[in-house]
Amino acid sequence: MSHNEPELDRLEAALRAVRPAPPPAAFVARLRQAAPAPAPAAPPAPSSQPVLRWGTGVSPWVWLGRLLIPATAVVVAGVMAWRWHPAHLPAETGTLRADNVQINQDLVSTFDTVEPLPNGEPVRYRCREWMDTVVVRDSRKGLEVARRVPRIEVIPVRFEAY
Repeated sequence: MSHNEPELDRLEAALRAVRPAPPPAAFVARLRQAAPAPAPAAPPAPSSQPVLRWGTGVSPWVWLGRLLIPATAVVVAGVMAWRWHPAHLPAETGTLRADNVQINQDLVSTFDTVEPLPNGEPVRYRCREWMDTVVVRDSRKGLEVARRVPRIEVIPVRFEAY
């Protein structure tokens, strides 16, 4: 506990007891003169669309259409969500048993480039672009899963300075 905390507590209590002074009358008078007068409320503009109310001669079919179209959209969305829920999709039985796995690396291109280091020293980089391919087959189920992933290999090669 700091030795200043009791003093701060006393100061805060004294400040809570003090009430602010009212603003000068001249200042309040200037504020009232500068404030714009409230505008009278404008009557609402007539709407170009008819207001649909029961008993006003509007067909009940209009009301029914305005209610049924959104309700139908909600029902269709709910049925689609229920139908495509994972519990309703056909379950895949068994597991994949890979009896033929092939892994391949193909060199697509190779090139060299020279870039300077932050201190200005040049460094040569040898770059190789590869295409990695993995093929997994399950001949019992007649399944084949293939994946191709590009890969870049960068090898720094320093210049020898004599």
